[in-house]
Amino acid sequence: MRIKMKTQLDNANESDRRLLCNEYKMFPEQVERDIDILMHWINKTPHLPTLPKNKEGEVRNWLENLLLMNRNSLEKTKDCVDSYFLLRALHPNILLSDSALYSEYYNDVSVVVLEPKAEDGSRILIIGFNSTDPQTFKLQELCQRIRMILEAFLRNKLDFTSFVVILDIRNLVFSHMAQIDLVFLKQVLSLGKKMLPLRIKNVHLLYTASFIEKCILILKPFFSRKIMDRLVHHKSTESLAKSLSSKVLPKDLGGELPDTQYINNEWRNVLRRKSNWFLEDESLVSVESKRSKDNNNDKFSMSSVTGSFRKLCID
Repeated sequence: MRIKMKTQLDNANESDRRLLCNEYKMFPEQVERDIDILMHWINKTPHLPTLPKNKEGEVRNWLENLLLMNRNSLEKTKDCVDSYFLLRALHPNILLSDSALYSEYYNDVSVVVLEPKAEDGSRILIIGFNSTDPQTFKLQELCQRIRMILEAFLRNKLDFTSFVVILDIRNLVFSHMAQIDLVFLKQVLSLGKKMLPLRIKNVHLLYTASFIEKCILILKPFFSRKIMDRLVHHKSTESLAKSLSSKVLPKDLGGELPDTQYINNEWRNVLRRKSNWFLEDESLVSVESKRSKDNNNDKFSMSSVTGSFRKLCID
């Protein structure tokens, strides 16, 4: 059985999008005007980069998805855009696609989005630790891979407004914690939740070691109470399959799909084909020396972003 990753990235589920757009009162004419407003605001804001004219279609898809993720709020979408370019400026290394896609440790960690979706329509993101050697875990590379996959969805007009996350940490050892730069993690999470306001339905933890509870306590301050309340603990793949469905899980997680490792390599092939796409965008970062005093980023707060008012559109 072969997973058609190209289909997963290139074919949007228009019925799902229409339902969400109707729910948030996002009508086509208004969406186009809002995207125009956002593009004008980006181009006129001194510290934000100039958008490439040859990628206008991708940029418009990206902005439409951000509007969708922010429930049709222009101001929240502006915060998203600002956070996106700020994170890229603060941590340029997470933009280096080659270091992640050609890493010797690539197969020691799995990062995949599955097809099909979960029964509730959420996309399923699996992050799995495949090695007990903590030296093979590179947090920066993990962030690079997650970023590339999510950007591929955003630019292809594919919605992923809600996610079910599966953390397969059966191979995790306590020494893995020493590989985590907590300052980096805090900054990435602080800006990341503004940059991509994903709705996390649940986070399924698959593990057997008792020390995992201690790891969770160490990391608890970095995550919202809402996320912590949505943790679902599993000590077996059977438990995970009962909670979700075997039809939407890989074989190694108690499901019917190909193994996670196979899907992991399929994703690498997809992202490698888009490597030039990512390389061309490495210069798209904020220039903090040009940021106005009225729009400071202390503690990563961008709530003071100003912009145009939207016209009311009545269906």
